[in-house]
Amino acid sequence: MKLTRQQFLRVLPATVLALSGCAASETAPASTEELVFDHACPLDYATQFTADCYEGGYTMLTLTESGQQFLVTPEDAAEVEGLPESVTVLRQPVRNIYLVSTSVMDLFLALDGLDQCDSFRHPSGGLVSG
Repeated sequence: MKLTRQQFLRVLPATVLALSGCAASETAPASTEELVFDHACPLDYATQFTADCYEGGYTMLTLTESGQQFLVTPEDAAEVEGLPESVTVLRQPVRNIYLVSTSVMDLFLALDGLDQCDSFRHPSGGLVSG
């Protein structure tokens, strides 16, 4: 199956997170009235974050070192009330990402996708606007 550039750009943020490392949660996160915990996503190789799945298609990503949390919400899902201010909500489809890795930037270049980038830092250090 061949991916189109648009399909690739849609799955890239999740792929980057998945490849950067995961470990299953040792304890189930607490459920709230709106977020009901379903299961911890089993991650074979990742150790830098956990992914907990909730009913309705919500996923909470937690960085293991800093504890920073990101709630990935389905496109048409209701907003979750009562989240701590420290939780960053990412509504699907994610249209903007902060790309730091130059090795991943090569994938954009190979797909002729640099025109999808607003700006990026060239290896020489200069900021390039798209």
